[in-house]
Amino acid sequence: MLLISIWMLVTGLPLRLLPNTQSWSSGDLPALLALVVCLIAVMVPLDLFGGFLLPNRSRPNTITFGAFVKGWLRGVVVQSFLFFLTSLLILTMGRWIGWPGAVLAVLSIAVFLVAFQL
Repeated sequence: MLLISIWMLVTGLPLRLLPNTQSWSSGDLPALLALVVCLIAVMVPLDLFGGFLLPNRSRPNTITFGAFVKGWLRGVVVQSFLFFLTSLLILTMGRWIGWPGAVLAVLSIAVFLVAFQL
């Protein structure tokens, strides 16, 4: 994920996907949703390998494929919703206050996640 993020920053891909205006446009929400879908697409093989194939290889019949998919879908829905809300908050604060607002949003989210990690 880190290498993909670095590659995206170097190539400027987020700047091409997200609208680069300071005001809200009709393309903002679909662009954020597209980024979340891209993240899911990148993570599917890793989730399948690390969440289903490896556990069943080391301990046969640990989890059925149906149970894995059910838990995976629930996790993807919750994580995607949180990623979407977090992205929306960072984008909103960044457009409202500028880069200090985006930094404040990221710091606030980090404090929130650490405080409520249990």
